[in-house]
Amino acid sequence: MPASALVRRVLFGLLAANLVVVGAKLAVAIASKSLAVFGSALDSSVDALNNVLALIVVRVAAKATRTTPTATASSKRSAPSPSSASCRSPASSWCVGRSTISRAGPGASA
Repeated sequence: MPASALVRRVLFGLLAANLVVVGAKLAVAIASKSLAVFGSALDSSVDALNNVLALIVVRVAAKATRTTPTATASSKRSAPSPSSASCRSPASSWCVGRSTISRAGPGASA
């Protein structure tokens, strides 16, 4: 199952839970005639709208991923590692090797 499908599944679950909360808060607000509880129901409805927006974004992102052409072999190459000469420069700089990161400076060995 693609990751976007799993994300949509979770977002639909959250949306359902938020809608239940909104309904319960609205019922309590109407029964108690409390503006504070009504305001809380309004706040929960905004959370539900955020879930709807997230579902839309995930759907658009999944479509973009499916329609994007695969990378060519030349674009898959990694960046060249820094040469040992650049790590032995007298300037104080960070040098990244194959397996370690060392601080190079005057008198430091790479």
